[in-house]
Amino acid sequence: MAPDVYRIPLPLPEDGLRAVNTYALIQDDGVVMVDAGWALQVSRDQLRAGLGQFGAQLGDIKRFLVTHAHRDHYTQAIALRREFGTRVSIGLGEQPTIESVIRSPGTGIEAHLPQLRRAGAHSLVAALPGWLQSAPSVATDDSVYEEPDDWLTDRVEIEVAGRRLTALATPGHTAGHMVFVDPSLGVLFGGDHVLPHITPSIGFEPVPAELPLRDYLASLVMLLDLPDMRLLPAHGLPATSTHTRVHELLSHHEHRLEECRQ
Repeated sequence: MAPDVYRIPLPLPEDGLRAVNTYALIQDDGVVMVDAGWALQVSRDQLRAGLGQFGAQLGDIKRFLVTHAHRDHYTQAIALRREFGTRVSIGLGEQPTIESVIRSPGTGIEAHLPQLRRAGAHSLVAALPGWLQSAPSVATDDSVYEEPDDWLTDRVEIEVAGRRLTALATPGHTAGHMVFVDPSLGVLFGGDHVLPHITPSIGFEPVPAELPLRDYLASLVMLLDLPDMRLLPAHGLPATSTHTRVHELLSHHEHRLEECRQ
C-alpha cells in the first residue's frame, strides 16, 4: 500500500462483508498492526500466512492499533495478546462498550430494544430472539473481550518506524471509533468510518450514544479539514481520495434525511 505498509485481508465467515482489511506496518524491531481481525482459527491462519510473505511471524507483532471494538477488528488482538503478550491500544470512547460486554456478555442487543419499540419496529423486536438463538455461537461469544493495554485519546501521536501516526477520534459507527493518519505517506487508515462502497452502521453497540448520526456526520466533516489522503479502509479496496468518498457519504445522508423530512 505504501513503503513498509502491507494490506492483509482476513476472512469473515458468515458475514456479508466477507473480509476485513488489516494493515501491517513494518519497523526494525517488529510489526505494528492497524486492526486485528476476528478471533477465529481461519483468520489466525490467514494472518500468519500474510505476515510470512515478508518474513514475519505472529510473535513479531509488537502492537495492535485497533480502530474500534467490533469483534472483526478487536478480538484477535486480545487472543494473540494472551499468547504473545502483544500490546493492544484502542480509543478511549470504546471503554463503556468494552466494560459493558465484559460485565454482561451476550446482552448488547437489549440496549436497543426500547428505541426500536419507540420507533414502531415491533416486528423486528419480536424476531430478534429467534435470530440470536440461530446465530452461530462464535458470533455471540463475548469471552474474547478484555480491556486493552492503552486507551488512546484524540490527536495522540504514535511513533511507528520513525514516522508519526496521529489517532483521530471519529465517533459515529461506534462511540470510540478512531482513524489513524500518516501524513508522511499521505494515507489514512479509515477503519469502518469511511468505506469505499457501503455506508457503515451507526451507533449499534451495547452502550448507545445519544445522537450517533450527528456524531458520524461531524466526524466526516472533520476529515475535510485535513489534506486529502489515500484511503486504506477496513472493508473493500483502497481508494485514491478520502475527500471524494466523504463528500459522497455526506450527500447520501443528506438525501436520506430529506426523505425522512418529506
